[in-house]
Amino acid sequence: MNCLKKLHVRQNWKALTLFLIIVMVALLGTFLLTRLLSEPITIAETTTLETVKWESEKPYAMINIKDNASSLYNGDIMIIQSIEIDDYRPGIVDLLVNITASVTNGYIKDVRLVFRENYENARINFFEDYQLMKLENLSITGFKDWAREISINLTGVNRPSNVYFWAPVQWFLYSLENQTSRLDVFSEVVYFNGAVYKQVVQPFQLNIVPDNNDSFETAQEIHEGYYPRLYTSQIGDEKDYYKIYATEGQRIKVIINATGRGPDSPLFGLYFYDPERNIVVANERDFVHTIDFVANFTGFWFIEIRIYAGHGFYSLDVNQ
Repeated sequence: MNCLKKLHVRQNWKALTLFLIIVMVALLGTFLLTRLLSEPITIAETTTLETVKWESEKPYAMINIKDNASSLYNGDIMIIQSIEIDDYRPGIVDLLVNITASVTNGYIKDVRLVFRENYENARINFFEDYQLMKLENLSITGFKDWAREISINLTGVNRPSNVYFWAPVQWFLYSLENQTSRLDVFSEVVYFNGAVYKQVVQPFQLNIVPDNNDSFETAQEIHEGYYPRLYTSQIGDEKDYYKIYATEGQRIKVIINATGRGPDSPLFGLYFYDPERNIVVANERDFVHTIDFVANFTGFWFIEIRIYAGHGFYSLDVNQ
């Protein structure tokens, strides 16, 4: 009887010892796996794309801008990104940011976004509630809001082959009226292509520039090219002046075109002056004007935009 008891106890100890060994091995495996996953990865290659730039004059009133800065990268990963410049309210720009990324081989590991203003007292935030964000196959691992520099860190869920991010962002223009407000945005996408980890960095630069060309003396010099998103308004910005240098016999052709039609479209007149500031061309109210002229003097020729009704953006298309 005592032998049977001793045998039973011995068997229980063996079972308990085996159980403890199994538990310890499992814990050790979990620890090693957790450590492996938490260790920083080695990125074999970083591709920094050309900066996408967008610029506009600062409006004086609320206006729908509805423009965007966008990019497409197509390598062993496809990344489609855009920042829509949505609405402007005095001192606030509403932005809509989205990123779509997909790979054929491997998976997307991390996505990071950083927004940084050049003015020390500026503020940026992810709208009023970050719950408005739309995430697919991503989870938030880091978040900084309501500062001159904000950021969001996202990680792929279950090693996804495709991810999507969308969020509204508010940009508060606290800089002075005569200063340029500059917002730098950086997106970083880290992915595994089946062999190594790679990273793609896309910089964006958004500029809201002051409107200081309200007289002959402060006329903005222009050259051959296209100038979009110039602003004029009956309140605070009734006249805009530009100057263009031409030699005698040189042709000057400029098309001035209001952006869109409706309440956010300026009805304006155009006046063209020689270097002595004598009027050469006077066009009354319209949404589109054209100057096509051969200079008979060498020097700076002047263009005056004079608002009559409405407010909004217009463009200059300069050919020489």
